[in-house]
Amino acid sequence: MYALVLGEDPYFANNGIGLPNGTRRTIDNWQYTREAGREVFTKVHLVSYEQNYDHTPRNKWWRAERVEVTGYNGNRAEGEEIIKHSRNVNGVQFAFKYRFLHPSISTGPLGFNTTATRLWQKYSGLAEVSHYSDLISRSCDNGTEHEIVYVNETLSEETTPQYDGCAMAGLKLKSSDNFNQLDQLRTYLKNGIEVERLIDGDVASSNLLTDLLWYLVTNKDTGAGNILNSALVDKALLTTTGRYLEANKLYWDDVIAEPVNLRSWLSEQAPSVLCFVSLKNGRMSLEPALPYDSNYKIDASNPVTISAMFTEGNIIEDSLEFTWLELEERKMFQAAIIYQQSRVNQFPEQKTLIAYFGSDNSDLPIEEFTFNHITSDEHAAKVARYFLSLRKNLTHTITFKTLPWGLNLEAGKFIRVASEMSPYRPDNNGIIQDDGTIVAINALADGAYNVYYWERQTTAVSEGVLHVKNGKATELFNSVFSLKESAGSVSEIYQIEALDIDQDGIVTIKASNYAVNSNGVSQLAIDVLDTAGAITIEGDIGE
Repeated sequence: MYALVLGEDPYFANNGIGLPNGTRRTIDNWQYTREAGREVFTKVHLVSYEQNYDHTPRNKWWRAERVEVTGYNGNRAEGEEIIKHSRNVNGVQFAFKYRFLHPSISTGPLGFNTTATRLWQKYSGLAEVSHYSDLISRSCDNGTEHEIVYVNETLSEETTPQYDGCAMAGLKLKSSDNFNQLDQLRTYLKNGIEVERLIDGDVASSNLLTDLLWYLVTNKDTGAGNILNSALVDKALLTTTGRYLEANKLYWDDVIAEPVNLRSWLSEQAPSVLCFVSLKNGRMSLEPALPYDSNYKIDASNPVTISAMFTEGNIIEDSLEFTWLELEERKMFQAAIIYQQSRVNQFPEQKTLIAYFGSDNSDLPIEEFTFNHITSDEHAAKVARYFLSLRKNLTHTITFKTLPWGLNLEAGKFIRVASEMSPYRPDNNGIIQDDGTIVAINALADGAYNVYYWERQTTAVSEGVLHVKNGKATELFNSVFSLKESAGSVSEIYQIEALDIDQDGIVTIKASNYAVNSNGVSQLAIDVLDTAGAITIEGDIGE
């Protein structure tokens, strides 16, 4: 009827294309004239909508949004009802019942009225209508069957919403208006939030930890941009480290779901991408923990670059201190890396990789490391080898003071230190039992060794020679010993961890020992790449 009176059909308009859903029109001459002298003149505001019915291919219709009274004759009481009749193109007459409300706008025809663009369960009440009257019972005869907990409303947007600063995901349900249960929603997001990509110089999704760090220190909505000054972060160094991460496929694929302490969080994440947190000239950054070549790939072929050498000649007297790791912290272990492997539109699969030196792991304890942001076997294997190599080769740190003249050092650079201060190493200590059995970390081959030793019945440490035959000591029973180093100074390579300068201009350097092979090549890099197969990897790698 509305299409007939209006002269425009939403289904046939536009040469059969139809009108877009939500198109609005007004019938200006919708009148009630059955009672002479008591006519009612109204405007009907219509909106087009789409609805499919089994009996007709037609799927576009008009619906009255509201009825506006423009005038009437005679007296009308509040709440008085009127019935207007109108025929469709087939001559079938329909009745429209209205209730008269003052002053000029009614709620529309009695029945179901809405301004929404979608209807939810419009005819749900019809399910309780029966031709058998009281001959059958229904579940709602003795009380309400359902409780309204909340109401959904779907409205058209005047303008398209913008979701800046969000990783977007959409859920579309097509099967039915009814959705009984949605216990836990899991989504696969191929791309995360868009950030400034330091290498490419654009804004897009990234899986490099350096890009995420720069976003966190600059973004004022979800990052710490309102608290931190971006000038306190070395952007150029982050870009270099990003190239190192990209070249070695060390990616960070995860989310930060809860607020974190940025510095602590970064220190926890850095080793899992073979990096360390540095602080240079008051500026924080993330740096590669391993040497790399001109293509930013881990370099296990060239010797590390030594930036300076320190001896008794340029170390301030009595300032050199050695701090050895406890033996408990140096026990070898099996590294179990727990990580995830994702496939497009599938649930992530948790995987475990176990690595250890040599081929016999029967006596080694397992230490687990969980990294949800690691999503490749190659990345997990590199991290496992890195942790094992650190445990094997990192033995001590040193601290000493020197003058600043001619120094061109910073955290991460390598130095050589030659000193006679430390005459023994903790890993060369041992105990000789009363039967000559030697208890030590490293087994001693047969021969003679210069040692410092202490016998339980004495109060002083003595020097002597320990003879080993068939794996047992021939003297110094019931004593504690330490092997003496060879004559002359001991020279080792160290990596600088921190530099401080005091008010007197004296520089304090803290560094950790850095293992290299006979050619000066980083032992950490050699172990991480492990081209010789010195580290055994177990797990479903590549499956």
